[in-house]
Amino acid sequence: MNFNFNYLGKYDVSNIADKASKFSEELWDEWSFRQDKFSTHRHTKTVPIVWKDPLNMDTKVYTEDNKYWVNYEPIKDDINNLQNLINDNLINGKIESVLLIKLSKNTIIPIHRDSGKYLMSHNRIHIPIITNENVTFQVGKDIKYLKAGELWEINNNQKLHGVKNQSNIDRVHMVIDWKPLWYIQIVISLCFIIYLKQQAQVCIVYLNNMVLVLMLMNFITQESDLILQ
Repeated sequence: MNFNFNYLGKYDVSNIADKASKFSEELWDEWSFRQDKFSTHRHTKTVPIVWKDPLNMDTKVYTEDNKYWVNYEPIKDDINNLQNLINDNLINGKIESVLLIKLSKNTIIPIHRDSGKYLMSHNRIHIPIITNENVTFQVGKDIKYLKAGELWEINNNQKLHGVKNQSNIDRVHMVIDWKPLWYIQIVISLCFIIYLKQQAQVCIVYLNNMVLVLMLMNFITQESDLILQ
């Protein structure tokens, strides 16, 4: 993946912007794990939309049922439309997570590179919801003003990247993590192989036990014949 930005299309984000503009400061402050854990994001605040809490996804097993947060329902149709748009313009897959992230006015997200098993297997997509022409996003040596509603895949785990908000408004982006279908298929295949291996081990244990039973029965029969003689 030798790219910085990958343009995926445009979507009308007016409904999402309307909902986000009405979020209270209490709501923005409620979920602080991301900015507390990573100093790079200390000037940001986050509202989870589709998210498997907590952030470190390597330490717990999750189901599909516990990832939809309270602010998902008002923009559910938008999420479904974005699912279809990304599917058509990137690669077959599904939305794994959705966050609304606010970067305070006149602050920055310093240059950094993301890492971890989760990010290596997902595509990171940014959609500006509330923004300004004085907000710039840098990936590698490319610096862009991303307009509201544009979908941009960011090469976040291979390239250094950061954001400057040199405007007098808070910038809000929707950040989507996209799980490609090929990755899902690999995971399913590995699970099936592990299942078959486990079943094979069960069969081997069963056959070994059967052999022992047959040997024991044969021994008992021989002993019985000797006694009868």
